[in-house]
Parts: sequence; structure tokens; C-alpha cells
Amino acid sequence: MAISFETPDFTDFKASIDKESKEKLKKIQNEDTRINEIIKKMESSIDSIQIIEYCVEWKTLDPESPVPDIVKADAYRTSKQNEKAQELFKNVIKKYPTYGWTYERYGYFLIHFGKYEEAIDHFDTAIKIDKTNVSALCGKGTALFFLKKYDEAIECCDAALKMEPNNNFLLLMKGHALLLVPSKSQEAVDHYDKLLDVNPNDVSALGGKGAALSHLKKFQEALVCYDAALKMEPNNEQFLNEKGIVLTNFDKFQEAIDCYDTALEIVDLSNDRRASILKDKGFALAHLKKYEEAIECYDTALGVDVSHTSVVVQDMLYAQTLTAKMYGLFFLKKYQDALDISEKLLKIDENDDKALLSKAFALDNLGKTPDAIKWMDVLEEKVDKNLDFGHWDCKGEMLDKLKRYHDSIACYTKSLSIEENKDTRKSLNAVIEKQNKLQKEDGSNEANNNEKPQWKNDPATDAQKQYIKKLGGDENSPKTKGEASEMITKLKEEN
Repeated sequence: MAISFETPDFTDFKASIDKESKEKLKKIQNEDTRINEIIKKMESSIDSIQIIEYCVEWKTLDPESPVPDIVKADAYRTSKQNEKAQELFKNVIKKYPTYGWTYERYGYFLIHFGKYEEAIDHFDTAIKIDKTNVSALCGKGTALFFLKKYDEAIECCDAALKMEPNNNFLLLMKGHALLLVPSKSQEAVDHYDKLLDVNPNDVSALGGKGAALSHLKKFQEALVCYDAALKMEPNNEQFLNEKGIVLTNFDKFQEAIDCYDTALEIVDLSNDRRASILKDKGFALAHLKKYEEAIECYDTALGVDVSHTSVVVQDMLYAQTLTAKMYGLFFLKKYQDALDISEKLLKIDENDDKALLSKAFALDNLGKTPDAIKWMDVLEEKVDKNLDFGHWDCKGEMLDKLKRYHDSIACYTKSLSIEENKDTRKSLNAVIEKQNKLQKEDGSNEANNNEKPQWKNDPATDAQKQYIKKLGGDENSPKTKGEASEMITKLKEEN
């Protein structure tokens, strides 16, 4: 299991943007000493309700200024009065359409709720009003990061860093974006090395370098980075979690579990990091074949309240944890429970290839093999490329159970064309032997291939057509699965 670094720590992100807002507030000076006194009080306050009251007082003293309304909208957000925050942001934009700070702060509000494209539009407006708005560039880069548009996020970071070359948040976000571009993991390592040359005690850079090295499968070097970071911050649950993942890559599952347990003693009960640690601990327990304990971890992870974090983190954790639990249930032969989870995952993403394959596998083990094959066909239509030999082995075995030997042979043959495997070869020979035996015993049409299978009138699948094209045939010629299957067999013989 590779290091997961799909998002920056969202708690740090929120702290960063809130700090940014207070820094901008410090720069606001007013001729009215009463307003300056209010601003000072707001700077030192962490009570959102108190800040809202200060904003009301400020607005009374300066009714034409948009600033108290913007600060008030931010305070509504931090006090979870999100509808009031959104309404106020929109009213300020309508009344002061050329005031860039409103668009910037509303952009950050939208990021918090996963509305990344809309956030980018508002950051772009803020940048159009003021091209030197580093905070808006930073926000745009963050939204692009969450959209997994890492190259564009890097461009935003570079543009902002030209104006603030020592902005640590931007430097780290650029590093995180680099390590998530598969071809730029080494560039990410080099980037973090530059940060560490300036400050060898930059623990965030050490953690980022560890993640990048893990992407490069340099697990021993990654472990050195995490150990160095943990010497400086022994209670950093993120580094303990990621060290555990690296140890899992070394098959040191008990050591990994020890790391996770240490992290769980530190992390808050409502922290999304807790859910992630529990998920990873479950993964290590499953490797030790402690499936019941693993599922207990997954269930506890699913019960962690992560509603305070970003939508993308919530969805990612939920889907990953459900998928891990589903696999654990398979090992315990709880196929109905595994089937139920696969259906939940498909409601989240109908193209989830793991869930599609797992649904088929569960149905097969529940004695519903014809239904299982239908879902294998759905998977082939949705994922017409990169299906590995395991898929075709699994489908070949299902078809064998139904005595559809001709189709089973086609699947095993497809599997062997992808990767030679002695077990697959053995299964193929066994099916051929069954077909030959059937032919000798009763001259069955199935054995002689004179009768098309039961699904002969179903439309040919995209996967069949793509395979016919690959073999040099006319992919538009077959109209049914039966015709496509016959054409594939004939093309293979000709080739």
C-alpha cells in the first residue's frame, strides 16, 4: 500500500486561511479610533460569536465599509452558520462588485464545501481586480489541487511565489502537487531538499520528502525521513501514520500497528486523521489475517465524525474504508455483507471497478453465477481497457461452472494473452478436457460450438468490439455477443 498524500492536511489549511484573514485585518487602519479598538479586540479573539457582535458594532460606526460584513461572513462560517455566511457574501459582492477581498474570502468558503470550480471563478475575479493578490492565487492553487489538476496548481504556486518567495504554505503545496504527478516524484524530492537546505528542521518538508520517496518506492529512505521528523515532533500523528504505511510496505505489519496505536493515543476523536489511521491499521491487521479486528477498525473509522473537514476528504475516506471492509468480509466468507457494501460503493461511483468486480465475485459465491457474469460484462463495458488477467481468470471460472466451456476457454485464452500463468494454463486445459469429454459422450452442440450460448441475442459489448479491432477485424460487424465471440475465435485462428 503506497503512501496516500491526496490532500494537504485540511486542518492546517483552515488555520492558514484564517491567519491570512487576520493578517489582512491588521493592515486595515481607520481614522475612527473606536473602529481601531474593535479591530484589535477581533485580532485577539477566537470566539466566532463575539467576533460577529464586534462586526455589528463596527458596521454601525462605518455603514459604507464592506470589511465588517466580510469578517462577519467569515465568522458565520467558523460558527457553522453556513447559510447566513453564504447569503452575506453574496450580498456584499452585489453591493461592492469591485472589492476583491470579498471574492477571495468567498472563494475559500466555497473550497470548504467542495465547490472548487465555483471557488476558482471567484479567485479569478479577485486576481483580475488585483494581480498581486497572493492569497487569491494561493486559494486558486488549492482549489486546483483538490480537483487533482496538479500541473495548474503548480503554475499558481509559481506565480504567487514570484511575489512571496518565502511563503511556506505555497512552497509546501507546490511540493505536495509535484509528488502527486507520477512523473514528478523525483522533482518533488528535489523541491523538498531545497526547502531543507534552507531549514533542516522543516518537519513538513521532511514529511513531504518521505511521501515523495515512498512514491518512488524508496521505502528505506522514506523511513529515514519520517524518523528524522518524529525526532523533532514525536507526537505528530500524521508522520506516525505515514511511517506505519511505509512499514507495511516492508511487511512489518506489527511494527506498523504499533505506530498506528501510538498515533491513535494522540489524535482527537473527531479528527479526520483518526479515521485514516484506523483504516490503515485495519489494512495491516488484515495482512496478519486478523480479519475480525480489521473490520472492527474499519467500523470505528466509519463512525468518526469528519463533517468538519472538506467534502473531498470525507468522500475519499468513506470510499477507501468501505472498500477495505468489503475485502475483509470476503476473507471471512461473508458474501452477502460484501455484496451490500459493493452496492453502496456503486451508488457513490457507478464506474468503481473494484466495487463492480467485488459485486460479481460476491454474487458468484452466493450461487448467483449468471448474475455475476452479467456484472462482469458491465465491468468490461465500463472499463474496456487495462483489465488484468485476474479478471478473465475469474470470469472463465464462472463460465466453467455454468458449463459454457467455449466462452470459458475464450476468457482463459484472453488471460494468457495478457500474462502467462501456470494456474491459468492448468484451468484452460481442464476446461478443454471437459469440452472434449462432453463431445465424446453425447455430441453436445455446446461442445461442437454449433449452438450459440444463451446470451446469443444480447448486443456485442464494447470490450468485444475493441478486442476484435485489436485482432485486425471489423469491430462494427458483429451485432450480438454470440457473433462477436465467434469472430474473436476465428481471428485468433487466422493470426
